[in-house]
Amino acid sequence: MRALTHSIAAAILVVAPASADTERATDRLALPVPELSLFAKTPNFGEGLVFDTDGRLFVSDAFNNMLLVIDREGTVAEWSDEVRLPNGHKILRDGTHIVMEGGATDDADAPGGIVHLDFNGELIRRITESAEGVKLRWPNDVAIDLRNGGFYFTDPGRFMGNEPGRIFHVSPDFAVRLVIDGGLDFPNGIVLSPDGEVLYVAESLQNRILVFDITAPGELSPPRVFAEMPSVPNHWLGGEAEPDGIALDTDGRLYVAHFGAGLVRVFSPEGELLGSYASGSGTVTNLAFDPVTRSDLYVYAATGLSFDEIGRGGELIRLRLEGASGVRLAPEE
Repeated sequence: MRALTHSIAAAILVVAPASADTERATDRLALPVPELSLFAKTPNFGEGLVFDTDGRLFVSDAFNNMLLVIDREGTVAEWSDEVRLPNGHKILRDGTHIVMEGGATDDADAPGGIVHLDFNGELIRRITESAEGVKLRWPNDVAIDLRNGGFYFTDPGRFMGNEPGRIFHVSPDFAVRLVIDGGLDFPNGIVLSPDGEVLYVAESLQNRILVFDITAPGELSPPRVFAEMPSVPNHWLGGEAEPDGIALDTDGRLYVAHFGAGLVRVFSPEGELLGSYASGSGTVTNLAFDPVTRSDLYVYAATGLSFDEIGRGGELIRLRLEGASGVRLAPEE
C-alpha cells in the first residue's frame, strides 16, 4: 500500500446539504477529511466489492471474466473464472459466494444468471430463470437478507437495451421470484437496512435512490424516493452522473458511489445529503466497508479519467473514516 499524493488527498471534497445552489454548496466543507490511500491496483476497472470474514477483499473483473481476491497487504490474485461478466458479489453465512452474471452482449436471448460458488471459487449452481420461468437478463447487484435468509438482486437489463428494470428475491433454498417487474429506470446498487425492513435501490438513469418497505420476505411496498442525487456531468459516459454501488453504516448513513463523478456521496438516515468524498478518480462503481476495522471504506475507482482510458486499469482506494466521521460498521456477512 502507498499513500496517494497530497494533491489527490487535498481534492477530497465534503459538501453541505443539497440546495438549489448545488454548485456553490460543494465549496463548503462540512465533515472532517479522512485519510485517503491506494490499497491495490487491478488489471481492469471492475465491480462487486465484498469482504470475507478473514478480511480478504473480492472484486469482479468483468472484462477478463474472472473474480479476483486481494489479501490484507494488497496483493491481487485470480480466485475464480467460473463467472462470465461478473458484477455484484456477496458471501452467505455459510461462507459460499453469490455472484451476479451478465448475459451475452451479442445475443438478446442468452440469459444472465446467479452463480453460486463454494469456498474455493468452484461452481455449485447457476440459475438463469425464476420459478415462473422469467429469464434473467443482466443481474447487477445483490443484497443479503441476514434476518430471514435469502437475498434480493437488481436486473436492469442489458446496457443500452431499454429493457424494464426488475428486482428479484431468492429464498434460502434458492427459489427465485420476480417481485418488481418494470417501472424502474436501470435499478443498480442495492442494500438492506440492518433491521431487514427497508430495501434501498439506486435508480441510475433517474439519478436517485429509492426505498421499498419489506412487508414480508420477497414482498415489497411501492417505492418512494429516499434521495435525489446532485446533478453533475458524467465524465465517463456523458450526460449526468449516476448512482451505482451503495452501502450503509450502522448509524443508517447511506454511502453512494456516484458513477461518472468520482465521488462518494453520504446521506443521513432521512435522505439529507451530508457530504461527498472525492476518490481521486474520474469515476467509481462500488464500495464496501472493511469488517476487520469496521471503519475503513474501500472504493473501486478507475485509473483513467474517461471511458476511452478504461484499459489503464482499476484502483482500490481506501478511505479511513475512523476519527473523521465516527463510522462504526458491523460486517454484513
